Amino acid sequence: MRRLFLALGFCFGWSPMVAAQAPESSQPSLDVYGSVPTVRSAALSDNGQKVALLRNDDDGEYVVVRDFVSRQQSGFRIEGFKPILVDFVGDRYVILRASATETLFNVLGRFEYGFSFVYDTEEQTIEQLLGSVRGVVPGTDASRVIGVLEESGELLVPALTYPASNTAVNTGRAGFGGFGSTVFRVKPDTGRVRVFEGDRQSARLGSGSQPKYPDSVDWIVSASGEIIAREDYNPYDNVYRIYTKAGGSWKRLFSNDPKDPRFIGGVPYNVVGMTLDESAILLTGINEAFDETVLYRLDLEGNVSEPVFEKEGRDVYRVLSDDNRRVFGVEFSGLEAEYDFFDADLDSAFADLKQKMDGFQLAIVDWNANLRRFLLKISGGGETGSYYIFDIDTGRLSSVAKAYEIPTEWVGQTQTVAYRTADGMTIPSIVTWPVGSEEENLPLIVLPHGGPHESDKLGFDWMAQYFASRGYLVFQPNFRGSSGFGHQFEAAGHGEWGQAMQRDIHEGVDALISLGWVDPERICIVGASYGGYAALAGGMTAPDMYQCIVAIAPVTDLPDFLSHILQRTGSRGYSYEYWTTSIGELSADANMLRSTSPARNAETFQAPVLLVHGRDDTVVPLSQSRKMRSALEAADKSVQFLELAGADHWLSTTEMRLETLQAVADFVETHLRPSE
Repeated sequence: MRRLFLALGFCFGWSPMVAAQAPESSQPSLDVYGSVPTVRSAALSDNGQKVALLRNDDDGEYVVVRDFVSRQQSGFRIEGFKPILVDFVGDRYVILRASATETLFNVLGRFEYGFSFVYDTEEQTIEQLLGSVRGVVPGTDASRVIGVLEESGELLVPALTYPASNTAVNTGRAGFGGFGSTVFRVKPDTGRVRVFEGDRQSARLGSGSQPKYPDSVDWIVSASGEIIAREDYNPYDNVYRIYTKAGGSWKRLFSNDPKDPRFIGGVPYNVVGMTLDESAILLTGINEAFDETVLYRLDLEGNVSEPVFEKEGRDVYRVLSDDNRRVFGVEFSGLEAEYDFFDADLDSAFADLKQKMDGFQLAIVDWNANLRRFLLKISGGGETGSYYIFDIDTGRLSSVAKAYEIPTEWVGQTQTVAYRTADGMTIPSIVTWPVGSEEENLPLIVLPHGGPHESDKLGFDWMAQYFASRGYLVFQPNFRGSSGFGHQFEAAGHGEWGQAMQRDIHEGVDALISLGWVDPERICIVGASYGGYAALAGGMTAPDMYQCIVAIAPVTDLPDFLSHILQRTGSRGYSYEYWTTSIGELSADANMLRSTSPARNAETFQAPVLLVHGRDDTVVPLSQSRKMRSALEAADKSVQFLELAGADHWLSTTEMRLETLQAVADFVETHLRPSE
């Protein structure tokens, strides 16, 4: 991996790459990149002797469990739903999280909802988690295990139960946070379900009684069964509260100021776990400088500490914890993950490993109960996101599986690039170099990420690597508004769709051109979701820059999209507030929204456009792409449109990805053919 800083087209501190060597093996087929990974999820047992893999091959997808001691293997084939990830509970049980798209409540239209299965590795049986319980609302993430009771071995699973009337569902007055008003205890070996905490009548009978905790969104429970924390949030009133039941009775520890303008929805914290000794609750929140997300400690008297973990320019991205959410470390965001632990020995072990693996990206996937074995995903240096077990005591890495079966020589080198915009923002970005090519006058694929409050990180990106294998330079800019680089950087993108966020992308392209790396006559912009919007906005705001445009599941008409959110969630909900903060207000910003909507400015386009959109997209309505096609056709512009039957927003199956990648590859090749 190489690093580079650019400022206004000038380069500092870089050296030319050694002339690339042409690979000796044959070029991997499009199917290799377009298929979902050979392994898309993995988990480690508590004793560190077993690994569960969510595997994919030509015959379909499977859950496979391998025992490294007995050398035995078991598992099952997945059919009829979309698998998401696997997780181990103890040494015996594997949780498979999955989803499906259906029409729910007759008011929400098509809806992506989650559920889970429990696989008993000893009996080799499969049961749906809470599948036998009446009164559980589908789509409320009734699939998350929040704890394991030490004495009985029962799993604790929160879920929303039906309220007294459909009005409560439609208005979000009951458990709209998704984790619900009832916590169930599930015996994994027998499937027996009992109520642990919540509305017993509704949970057992599906009677429709009002839930006991209608605003609860999360729970922290000790291994002994003591409720350490309950987190409540009502976005309609912007009321956020944290309670504890430690000691036997409910006690409020924190309540927000609903009118605090600094927070979307008025929520300053997020409960993420508890300390190892179960004496305090751990929260993430914005620091006093109001820039980075940090980790705080909330004691059971209601006192919030100074930051426990914080890092300048980086956010606490996730916490690392055991089955009962006792936290032992944190992961920081950025172009490359960084970790801090409460245990100095773990800090030292991972620092040593990182030094030995310089040039590789190390991501912690899972860990065993005593924290002596870690499951890692390693990318870079030719690795395609391969899984290894890291033994803390010996320092050894043991190979488990590869995410993609691609020869090392066909994995393009990645490089970090930071460039400064005209208004002084520093934009962290990634460049992927084409395999076997010199670094000059290259065709360029601009690949803006979705969200927009997400980010691209170093690691194996299947679409970027596909284009790199075909001779293209790939540029992934983390424009302002991207998450993971501090709150101020993210907030700088609010209200800047099609404006400053778009200029960040264009200025990055100009900087690469100024270095001589890019042929300015061979540039295509390709994006999905918000990235699809950015691709179309590129054609709208910089029509001379791009020779082709690909937009997958894009937002194309901002007023119509905001109206869709308003109709679906109401004006007082978190979702609508989030999107108006990000994009703009329907009334107050009407002129800006129209001027930054590609579908309302089709006449400005010069480059041909490919639109791809799934008919089962539950995030961005299919109508957004249909409207864009109609607008381009009316303006007599070149446009192709691929509607994917049964495809979701995330292209989560091999069939969806292959059809999309083939269409995109053919389109780009037609309009941006690399020189021989």
